[in-house]
Amino acid sequence: MEILVKHGVKKKIAKLFGCSDRQVGLALQFKVESDLARKIRYMAIKDFKGVKVD
Repeated sequence: MEILVKHGVKKKIAKLFGCSDRQVGLALQFKVESDLARKIRYMAIKDFKGVKVD
């Protein structure tokens, strides 16, 4: 499972949360499970129109 976002969105999310692009990428790939990862995934879907794919 993964959340796909448009180009540049990972950098925007990373800047908003004060974390690295890599952390955002891992969260969107569901490779980490934490409060921050859940917030990143929620924001990607709700605010940046990310799409969850299997």
